[in-house]
Amino acid sequence: MSSNALRNSIKSKMLRLAGLLFSPALLLLGLGCGPKAPNGLRSVGARDGPRVRGISRIKRVDLRKNDERTALLIGISRYEERPLSNPVNDVERMRAVLADVGFDVVVKTDLNRRQFKDTVTEFGARLKANGGVGLFFYSGHGVQLDGENYMLPRDFNLGTVADAEDEGVSLARVVNAMEAAKNPLNLIFLDACRDAPISPLTRSSNLTKGLAKPKELPEGFWLAFAAAPGHPALDGEGELSPYTAALAENIPIRGRRIVDVLMQTRRSVKQATEGFQQPWYEFSVDAPFYFREPLGNDIRSSDRLIWSDSNEIGMKILAKEVTVDDYRVCVDDGACQTKHFRSAIEGCNWPAEQRAGHPMNCVNWFGARDFCKWAGGRLPTIDEWLAEATASGARSFPWGEEPVDCSVAVVAEQGGGCGTAETWPPCSRPNGASISEVCDLIGNVWEWTSTSDGDKKVLVGGGWNSRRSSLEVSSRALRHPTLRSRYHGFRCVAPMNLSARPSPL
Repeated sequence: MSSNALRNSIKSKMLRLAGLLFSPALLLLGLGCGPKAPNGLRSVGARDGPRVRGISRIKRVDLRKNDERTALLIGISRYEERPLSNPVNDVERMRAVLADVGFDVVVKTDLNRRQFKDTVTEFGARLKANGGVGLFFYSGHGVQLDGENYMLPRDFNLGTVADAEDEGVSLARVVNAMEAAKNPLNLIFLDACRDAPISPLTRSSNLTKGLAKPKELPEGFWLAFAAAPGHPALDGEGELSPYTAALAENIPIRGRRIVDVLMQTRRSVKQATEGFQQPWYEFSVDAPFYFREPLGNDIRSSDRLIWSDSNEIGMKILAKEVTVDDYRVCVDDGACQTKHFRSAIEGCNWPAEQRAGHPMNCVNWFGARDFCKWAGGRLPTIDEWLAEATASGARSFPWGEEPVDCSVAVVAEQGGGCGTAETWPPCSRPNGASISEVCDLIGNVWEWTSTSDGDKKVLVGGGWNSRRSSLEVSSRALRHPTLRSRYHGFRCVAPMNLSARPSPL
């Protein structure tokens, strides 16, 4: 589909939905799915990002490469009311992708209510027997009532608002079944907020638009929505929904952590829908997970380091802060020296395996410089960093104008690190990203730059210990380049023509 055709299709959907949703007597609901009126649609800076108070506790999991992987995929297209084109196609595509990365996959399509509930129960039992990693994927209709999400079976019949509890299958049922299995890691993907999907219902203040953010996420879970809470997801004009198409493209890439998969999926969906649909995710896990484990030491390939093209500075910039896992490869390659960082000290992420997906902190300026040179780039200047963080002065913060808090940045709110007193994995606050989808420019770790002030180097952006009330995009610190602090990390920039070496497949 051409860009103009896609734009016209999206605008047509928005106008049709707005007319249906705001009729005087009726409210259409699809996981509460109607968007706001067109002038109410929120931008990249919408404050829908994960909040620490919605997470019970961050779990440090022990994942081994030979762990079992068990998946249940449910897609429902043949609804008795409001059928959909793509959900069955979505689960068939995901079946192939997940089987290829080692999952034992069960696919169920067009289930009625009783079959749906029985299938979830059977999945919980199978997951308990297998252990390892559990994955649940759902594509279809749903509703939100009083902050609870319900997936809708083929035979749903919503005559009144209260029928949602009886006619749907709650997300809580799935979460409880997976949590009861006591396996170390669970992944849930909901591509379930299609536009204008459900028969008209009586207006009710209990109903809200879009998926609901969970009130609490148990330990050991990743939860991903096809669209931000309160916003719709598109069924798509092709054979797959935009979200499933992007997810299926990113999962097989070797050496990409799940947070990278979700970040790239979000970017792809935003691009495909011209910003109309913005995926969302939340997690309660403190360990990296790879759908396909990295091979060899070549993290300079696009499989490992994720670069964003920044029109603000005319260069590539790392979309996320360099992690322990990234830095370890540079050390193994002999390009980064251990003398430039501290290890096994409280607050330092190196060398803990469970912290491999966290920013490489406790590294001095020389260690940051060496890594960036090895990766084909250099440290940014303060002017380059500010241009990316403010969209060349058009924004007060990377995400827009709203002030800093834990929905957009890892800062000191409810205690340091949004209540954890430590760093978070990069891009854990996707709605705090810049216009180029660069994460954590504010918070998590202060970032070294190449800019000097006398015998000191300039750090920017603030860290997990920075008070949100006093943190500005212009905040900076001057430190001696030999200092190795748990509050300091870095990212790199590189020429636009940087070419990656072939991926080690």
